[in-house]
Amino acid sequence: MILCPSALFRNRVTLLLLLFLCGCESKPLEPVREVKIEMTGHDFKWASHYAGRDGKMDTNDDIHAQQILHVPIDAEVEIVLKSLDYLYSLEVPLAEKKEIAVPDLTFSLNFKADKMGTFEMPGDQMCGYTHPDLMGTLIVESQEDFAKWMKSQR
Repeated sequence: MILCPSALFRNRVTLLLLLFLCGCESKPLEPVREVKIEMTGHDFKWASHYAGRDGKMDTNDDIHAQQILHVPIDAEVEIVLKSLDYLYSLEVPLAEKKEIAVPDLTFSLNFKADKMGTFEMPGDQMCGYTHPDLMGTLIVESQEDFAKWMKSQR
């Protein structure tokens, strides 16, 4: 027996149920307009995290990263820099910004992620020696890819 596809979907309830069960929602993705990332220098490396679902930093649902940061295109990005031990610096050449991290002080880098791609973020411990764990990567990606990455981190 062959059924015409239109016969299967005559009942709207059946169609909605099938869409729900297969996850085929047509709900558009809400674009992320702002991203706040906290990077803390400690023991010659960066520890980074994003606020989790609750939107607050330093809670159990934070998303942790190390040297590779992801941000969506067209988002205002704030990278908050802190240090637990030494003076560090972080550069975001894409935005032509450079800032320091100092124990007991907080500094920020702000920029708009308006160009997709993978970019270097050189870091330094301010001692004249380059520590490999302070060299970072910034990935500016589509809103959809950023949403997938965030979901994969949870």
